[in-house]
Amino acid sequence: MSAILSTPPMANRERRSFYASPVDRKAALRDALNKATDLQHHADPEALDNLTEMVERVDEIHHDWENAATEERIENSDQVLIDSEVMTLSSNIIQSCMNSMSKEMSQYKRSDFVKKIISFAIGLADEPHDEPNWKLLEPNILCLFKNTPQVSMLLSSINPVAKPEATRRNETAVAQRRLNREKEAKVTLKKPDTVTVLEKEDTTVEQTVTQLAKKIRMIYNDTGKQPMNYFKLVLNPHDFGKTIENILHTAFLVRDGRLRMLRVEGEADLCVMPTSNREKEEAENKGINVNIQNMISINYEQWEQLIQHYNITEPTIDF
Repeated sequence: MSAILSTPPMANRERRSFYASPVDRKAALRDALNKATDLQHHADPEALDNLTEMVERVDEIHHDWENAATEERIENSDQVLIDSEVMTLSSNIIQSCMNSMSKEMSQYKRSDFVKKIISFAIGLADEPHDEPNWKLLEPNILCLFKNTPQVSMLLSSINPVAKPEATRRNETAVAQRRLNREKEAKVTLKKPDTVTVLEKEDTTVEQTVTQLAKKIRMIYNDTGKQPMNYFKLVLNPHDFGKTIENILHTAFLVRDGRLRMLRVEGEADLCVMPTSNREKEEAENKGINVNIQNMISINYEQWEQLIQHYNITEPTIDF
């Protein structure tokens, strides 16, 4: 404000006033402010022309006020406030006009585009027609797409070798092989086992499991009641099938709560040890479900690797 109110040099004091008095300047500024307010409510491209004339008039008023005497400028300092309001509204009007012009430029009407396409297609024909001939658009449209180049394939370029006819001897050999396969495919029918036999087999499995439990408890007592290595117990180095049976029977013992699987602190191997009736009762009282069957998956290659890893030469379970 001090720069605006400072006394201009004497050379600039010589001026030609556009207005007779400060009252006339204020009236002109308020008229410009009213016009700017009206243009703000009707912002369109035509408003820019009116805004240009109004800004030029405000520049004249401001130039006249700058060349006025210092006392006059101090007494009429409110003109600066009116002038700033006019400039703020002018900036808003320009922004609104730019937004309006951007919207008009980005508008796209499909109906107008369709009309132009139809008019263009009708004009391609040598003779005017009411309906467009769309085939005439083909040369103009196809050039806009990237076509895949045609490639000549070498299909059927090599003559197939004729299949030699089978001799009588070959036909006889083929028939004989077919007959042998049919004989091998025949399965001897066997009468299903009776229920009594199945019960006898179940009793045998139960006896084997009981015998295994006694064997494990005996080893447990002989080794000072120390946990036994699980794989050294179930692995049979001579028979992969017996190893699978030992794994299943051991799983039955774990399910019935007669055997417990654990890991000894400081060792990575899986161990087993028999459980007492007191331990089973305590687990049941605590709500711990001991009837969980642990099943170990093992294939032939893993069986060989485990035997070599634990250096097993004789089976622990030999029945």
